[in-house]
Amino acid sequence: MDANEVRKVVSDVPAGTKLRFTYKREETGVLSYLRAMIEGGMLTTFNNNAVLSLCIAVVDTSDWDADQNRTFEVETADKFDVDHFVARVGRELESLEVLT
Repeated sequence: MDANEVRKVVSDVPAGTKLRFTYKREETGVLSYLRAMIEGGMLTTFNNNAVLSLCIAVVDTSDWDADQNRTFEVETADKFDVDHFVARVGRELESLEVLT
């Protein structure tokens, strides 16, 4: 995906929208941005602590360990900012969808 495709998917999502996205296999370092968006209140997950631990492990080792570790389900929070999200992950995602 490119930044324009990502923007189209998230441009009008309100707080509380569930998103599922998969990072490209070669993009391990960008998980620090996911971690920052969770800690900054832009995104939430079912289990923030487990996701944050995974983020740290992948960034530290530059290894996803398994393909399923590249896919995340998050919910947009009140502080979700489309421009910030697109700037941080717009080119690093393999796929992105809104869950209903």
